Amino acid sequence: MSKRRNALSLDEKQKIIEAAEHNSNKSDLAMQLSQQFGRPIPRTTINSVLKDKEKIQDALISSADAKRARLKIAKHEDLDKAVLTWHKTVMSHPDVTVSGDLLMRFLKKWDEKMIRANRKILLVLDNCPSHPQNVQLRNIEVLFLPSNTTAESQPMDMGVIKNVKVFYRKFLLRERISAIDNNVRFEFNLLNALHLLRRSWNAVKPETIQNCFRKAGFLQAEEIENTQEDEELNHLWIEFQDKCGFTGAGLFDYIDMDRNLATAGTPTMEEIVEDIRNEQESEGESEDDIVEIEAPEPPAITSQQAQAAFQIARKYVENNTGNPSILASSDNLEEFFARERLKKMKQAKITDFNLF
Repeated sequence: MSKRRNALSLDEKQKIIEAAEHNSNKSDLAMQLSQQFGRPIPRTTINSVLKDKEKIQDALISSADAKRARLKIAKHEDLDKAVLTWHKTVMSHPDVTVSGDLLMRFLKKWDEKMIRANRKILLVLDNCPSHPQNVQLRNIEVLFLPSNTTAESQPMDMGVIKNVKVFYRKFLLRERISAIDNNVRFEFNLLNALHLLRRSWNAVKPETIQNCFRKAGFLQAEEIENTQEDEELNHLWIEFQDKCGFTGAGLFDYIDMDRNLATAGTPTMEEIVEDIRNEQESEGESEDDIVEIEAPEPPAITSQQAQAAFQIARKYVENNTGNPSILASSDNLEEFFARERLKKMKQAKITDFNLF
């Protein structure tokens, strides 16, 4: 069952903030706002808006456009709009793969826009099987790079992506070994993967990105090689093999497990016929025949549980390190818990307490 998300404008978010000042009951507030806006406004949305209250109000003060949804204005607004348009085009056809035909339709619309604007542009594409060939457009000239060119010219292909993957694999090994040590089932969902990817990207050093740009020829300065191996990753891999009795592959096989993974391809005639058959069969299904199965959500962690766990972690940190940055991070977490506690106290009404 597909769910459509409607972005709230800054003006609508401000109305939610004002309504919350007069009604602290989130369930009642959700019903009231849903009727007012003419579409569902769940409690989670209200919580998110209230969490960003100061940012929303600052954005309203600094911007004359209260109808926009984003708090920050894009640095390259034209590029941002183009990406959003492309995303909407693809998402409007959820059962259609991004094929050469879909790309060709997109290019023709873009070419019409360039004709109206009296602009001529050069579009450089890598040699990917899914890209349309023999493209004939009026105001867009398409240039396909030779095979394997991107591996030698794009900074991301010169080591940045690989560095992200190395950190991702390392953090994943930590999670796996932790589950084994605690004798619990290892569970890993899409949200966990996104958080792990965020951590992996943040772990990439600026020097690594600079060196990759040097390799691609963007800088003339001499390249600074970083040959330091990740000692922790080596130890984690050995430990994982010992605990699982797994000896079928080496560390580099694990890191580059997706090296030969196909990211694009040309469908065969049999695959095209099968897709058409599946599409015809799905047309006969009604929405009542489709059952959405949702995985049970894990029990929510209370603030008391979180603070108790933090106190244990804080004592461990204070007993084992004097690193100022780590201690400062611990202090920041303590401030976070204090603010959350104060926020919940403010949300409680005086009528909630029995004073007599």
